[in-house]
Amino acid sequence: PVLYDVTSAHHIAEFDHPEYYNSCTMKSCCFAGDKDQYVLSGSDDFKLYIWEVPDVTSRKGNLIAKTHFVLGAQ
Repeated sequence: PVLYDVTSAHHIAEFDHPEYYNSCTMKSCCFAGDKDQYVLSGSDDFKLYIWEVPDVTSRKGNLIAKTHFVLGAQ
């Protein structure tokens, strides 16, 4: 998933994980946490991936390759 600032042409962050796979459709994506500090997305491997959103005042274009948590059957 990619997070954009609607007032900018550049993205804030791109979220990834070695096992995360999204073939052709976004399964689901939403924000969570008391301050919307997490991005959650389903994957083709039937797992839920959770990433922490970076501070939006940091530089644009961050690649977030480390998940905060992965939920799914082993």
